[in-house]
Amino acid sequence: VVITQSGGPVLPGAAWCCLVVKVALEQQQSTALALAAANHSLEVRLQRQEAAQRDSQLLSERLEAKVAALEQQLRGEP
Repeated sequence: VVITQSGGPVLPGAAWCCLVVKVALEQQQSTALALAAANHSLEVRLQRQEAAQRDSQLLSERLEAKVAALEQQLRGEP
C-alpha cells in the first residue's frame, strides 16, 4: 500500500502508520507533561493555601488570647 498525494508516492503504508503512531505518542507525551505541570501548579497552590490557613488560624488564636488578657485587665484580675 502506498499513500499518494497529488499523484506521487509519499510514504509506503507501513511507514505512514509508523509516522501516525509516532505523532500520536508525541502528542500523548506532550499532554502528559502538560497535565503533570498543571498538577504540580495545583499542588503548590494548595500548599500555599494551607499555609495561609494555618497562619490565619495562629493569628486568630493570638488575637483571642490578647482579647482574653485585656478583658482580665479590665476586670482587675491578675
